[in-house]
Amino acid sequence: MTNADTLSGRVADAPSNNWVYRILPRPAWPFAQLARWDRPIGWQLLMWPCFWSAALAANAAQNLGDFSAGTFIWHLILFFIGSVAMRGAGCTYNDLVDHKIDMEVARTRSRPLPSGRATRFGAKVFLAAQAIVGLLVLLQFNGFAIALGILSLVTVAIYPFAKRFTDWPQFFLGLAFSWGGLMGWACLFGSLSWAPVFLYAGASSGRSVTTRSMPIRTRRMTRLSASAPRPFFSVPTPSPGWSSFTVSPSS
Repeated sequence: MTNADTLSGRVADAPSNNWVYRILPRPAWPFAQLARWDRPIGWQLLMWPCFWSAALAANAAQNLGDFSAGTFIWHLILFFIGSVAMRGAGCTYNDLVDHKIDMEVARTRSRPLPSGRATRFGAKVFLAAQAIVGLLVLLQFNGFAIALGILSLVTVAIYPFAKRFTDWPQFFLGLAFSWGGLMGWACLFGSLSWAPVFLYAGASSGRSVTTRSMPIRTRRMTRLSASAPRPFFSVPTPSPGWSSFTVSPSS
């Protein structure tokens, strides 16, 4: 972490003009960074499968003559709140697990925990608060959806450790981030059918292909950097006017 990073209170790989730094008081910055509020792409990736599944369920309900616009809109609002809360909780959990590793990597050394701007105790309290918000959202749905939502925590818990035993942690990331493909349908019907299962399979496999974690780079080639995750394939640049890119959910 550079002196500039210390003075600014920002992380090295996040946009400095984000609303977090313009609106929130400075003491709140480390917690906003733990939740990645300055990088909204993550909760959007978590939210859209929920929206797709909710729309799929709403269409099926309309065919059955049981569509309710009010229920549909209410579910979308809940999915939005839940996505922001649980993505933040997941990122906070990931930073707690990777605390020591992040201290050794230049790209992550300026994050709140490695830099000392947030304590592990504070991060755990913040994690619990976000999880409570997510739980309150989940409790608005039927029993089947609640059980299904709790089951998703298995994939969330595995992901940070997947980077330690496989070159393909994005497979587990895809499973976690696409879980909403099941939830939208389950929240309306209290069950699953092949339509949301196919949606989930397509969304999770697509995320696994197009999303990868940033390789860990240090000044020396360590075992971690040697086993850094690689994409299933790379898209060649077809012309000077096009470029390929990868997206990390923590960026």
